[in-house]
Amino acid sequence: MLTELLSGTSRHGGALLGPLGIRYVVAEEGDVPPGVTARFADQVDLDLVPAGGLVIYRNERALPR
Repeated sequence: MLTELLSGTSRHGGALLGPLGIRYVVAEEGDVPPGVTARFADQVDLDLVPAGGLVIYRNERALPR
């Protein structure tokens, strides 16, 4: 799943992660290589959530509990 998302062939990473119940992708600033950050930013259904010191992408497509 992450391979598909990071390869650049998908624009709907949230739809790939949603069935697994993944609602957020979280990392500390500087821990994620710039290329990976760019791939996450290209996803139409993953939203960057501002947070001091963290990089957080919220998945709009996560299945409800």
